[in-house]
Amino acid sequence: MALNDQMQPGVAANADSVRKLMDANQAARAQMLKLDQDEDREMAGYLTPVQRARYQQMREGFMRRVAEMRAQRRGGRMGPGMGPGQRARPEGRRPRPGRRGI
Repeated sequence: MALNDQMQPGVAANADSVRKLMDANQAARAQMLKLDQDEDREMAGYLTPVQRARYQQMREGFMRRVAEMRAQRRGGRMGPGMGPGQRARPEGRRPRPGRRGI
């Protein structure tokens, strides 16, 4: 959020603050990657490769849904499985029976 504050249009960003925030973001991403690798290594001791892959798929889906909900709370209109530049169905429209998400 602090980086977003620095990068507002029409406001001069403080280059030193932006550099520090970018470094902190990179360090946090590296730490999360290490945690994921450590978790996967530990789970390899009691889950099969197929179970680990299913867990990763479920986790990615969960994280995607969390990101979508956050975007909606900020006023975004991303629907399930939507990416940047795509629009959700207009309010009030429901999918036809037998056609998931269309």
